[in-house]
Amino acid sequence: MQNTDKDYRSQRALKDRRKRRMRAKKRKRKRQIISLSLLALIIIFIVTRIVSCANKNKDISHSPSLMWYYANATHKDRPIQIFYGPDELSNQILEPMRKLKDEYIVEGSNHLRKVDKYAYDTETISRFIQEDSNDLNKKVVFLTFDDGPNTKITPQILDTLKRENARATFFLVGKSINKNHEEVMREMLKNGNAIATHSYSHNYSILYPGRNANATNILEEVNKSNERLKEIFGNSFHSGVFRYPGGKMSWNNIEMSNNLLAENNIHWIDWNTLTGDAQPKSDRPTTTAGQVEYVNKSLNKNKSTNIAVVLSHDAINKQLTADSLSSVIKYFRDNGYEFGILK
Repeated sequence: MQNTDKDYRSQRALKDRRKRRMRAKKRKRKRQIISLSLLALIIIFIVTRIVSCANKNKDISHSPSLMWYYANATHKDRPIQIFYGPDELSNQILEPMRKLKDEYIVEGSNHLRKVDKYAYDTETISRFIQEDSNDLNKKVVFLTFDDGPNTKITPQILDTLKRENARATFFLVGKSINKNHEEVMREMLKNGNAIATHSYSHNYSILYPGRNANATNILEEVNKSNERLKEIFGNSFHSGVFRYPGGKMSWNNIEMSNNLLAENNIHWIDWNTLTGDAQPKSDRPTTTAGQVEYVNKSLNKNKSTNIAVVLSHDAINKQLTADSLSSVIKYFRDNGYEFGILK
């Protein structure tokens, strides 16, 4: 009998504990419901107030947002408001997208939109330096580099141009336009420079057999170089700027080649100023000061010095050219020149 009473009391105690737990759960659930309901009411109240204030202040010039309004309206003594209204905010959001367009290649050309104002027609500039004249009525220098690209000298030149806020036109040899140099070439455009062609092979016996220009071979090499450039920059890229290896003046029967290139929207250009980095060793500068002096001497041989197309090279053996570039840029800047690119 005692065991029976004991079992009964144990079962009764167990049932009581279960009931207490159930009541505790119900009370907890009620508190949660009440809390969520209060939170919902608070949110509804805040949203209602924001909408109400926005509608109330539509006639002011500040943003309708409650936070923006109070930040501006309560600090009218600020000379410049740091919060934007709807139109201003839209402009701020869209500005990076507008600037992104400046990073696009000019359709059918050899440079980015952001430097289009510095790009000059190659055929026009070529005629100016041939005639030793200037119809631009200002001083413009075109730094040009032949025989690249590579990963030794070209990056040094690009770094200097970027640091000095100058720009140049790079005459690339087609066989070096490949994946190994893709990053270097992208940096050329990104930093505001232009890309031109300088044949594919740079082989004089192919381009000028018997010292006579072979128009078919020359055009074929220019087109092949441009095809490689399209593989990297896309079909909208086209470089219509060309320099004959050795210079146009060095070869015979060149007019047929000039005409064939022009028919294909390709225009050649030589130079009227040199750093002397490809001169015979007996005449080649061996110091930075020597290169700057060579620039000054060759430029001032021209009747008109307002336009300077400077011949330099970024081949792997042209360390002095890379080292001297800052001084060459300073020379032109000190003499009132702006830096252009060729298109």
